[in-house]
Amino acid sequence: MTSSPSDVPPVQGWAALALGLGCVVVTVLVWRGTWRSWVGGPTGSAPLFVFPAGALLAFDYAATFVLPEGRTGSRIAAPLLLAAVLVIILGLWGPSWFGPRWYRRRHARGTATAAADRQPAPEQNSEALARSARRPAKPGRRRQAALLEPGLGAPEGTGEPDLVPGHLLLYPDEIVFCAEAADDAVRPGPTIRAIPAGSVVTIEVTPTARRWAAQIRFPTVAIHTLDGTTHRFECARAGAVADDLVGLYRARRAPG
Repeated sequence: MTSSPSDVPPVQGWAALALGLGCVVVTVLVWRGTWRSWVGGPTGSAPLFVFPAGALLAFDYAATFVLPEGRTGSRIAAPLLLAAVLVIILGLWGPSWFGPRWYRRRHARGTATAAADRQPAPEQNSEALARSARRPAKPGRRRQAALLEPGLGAPEGTGEPDLVPGHLLLYPDEIVFCAEAADDAVRPGPTIRAIPAGSVVTIEVTPTARRWAAQIRFPTVAIHTLDGTTHRFECARAGAVADDLVGLYRARRAPG
């Protein structure tokens, strides 16, 4: 028995399904902590609930086209719509238990939410200062990373001790780490570290040695220099960052 054209779900059903799958991917990146650059930005905590709710609504819309009419479609669509509404309500309400562990720990104290959402003063913005000091030069690449440095402590009693989230700016003659804006806003000053490209000897990727794991732990990229100093950065894409450093600065990649 052949199917008639009316049996084929319309293109908007498949488009909604694809949109829902895309929202699921972004939701996983947000809740796992792989994508955190939105923290401290104008969106507030919206990514925590907008993408999950978007996925549920897209699947709800797709169900009306892709699934057979009748009980099957309604049994699927109604709970999806209800779940989407619940997620939006929780996101707007913002109870202390809502969100991934790394985000809840970051906002565990009374000052954390306000601190993480405010922007630093211009003279305290690490990346803006680093870029301004090196103009007209521009970094060839910008990689998300977190500086691991004993003695840095935790800003205003929030966040993780000795861990500064930010980015690596890969200039032709220099590797520059800059703290993210949300971290700058809760520290007394900017956090910038510069490593001359000519001093880089070895790049090594190792498991993190961090024990206090409020945030997700990622592998560590260690940059060993001529003077015996080792700079350590946690990176979600540690292998890709190490490949960039080896390729751009002709450093040796340590086995591991």
